[in-house]
Amino acid sequence: MENYEEFKEKLDKIRDIATIEVYSWWGHRNPGIAGTIITKNKEMYSYHYCKDIPEGLKVEDVHYILKNRELSSDEYNKVIKFIEDEIINKEFHDRMIRDVGYHVIVNYNGIVKKIRNNKGFDDDPKIYDKASQLINELKK
Repeated sequence: MENYEEFKEKLDKIRDIATIEVYSWWGHRNPGIAGTIITKNKEMYSYHYCKDIPEGLKVEDVHYILKNRELSSDEYNKVIKFIEDEIINKEFHDRMIRDVGYHVIVNYNGIVKKIRNNKGFDDDPKIYDKASQLINELKK
């Protein structure tokens, strides 16, 4: 999958059924995007795309969308509980960050929330960090 339009089309189809998406983008030197989506049908997908392929890497190493696995009902309920407890009915402040972005997008019970750059540093985790931690636990 070398073509960005092809990549984006496939990614948008998965995003159409997403419950939560956690992703980052970067712009300096070798722009790209990477993230994970959990869908309403309990599937987990990871994706990665870089504008330029670094020397020595193959296309498949930097341009991919992979279905990681299907979540059990208990795992999916953990995601829903996280959304209900940590995101819905809460306000988040965007931080100004240059040449990179950290995003969490939730589509739950008709509520769509896009949280941008709510990332902690050092020992101050914010919603992006908490969502990333949940995703990483589910990938194991």
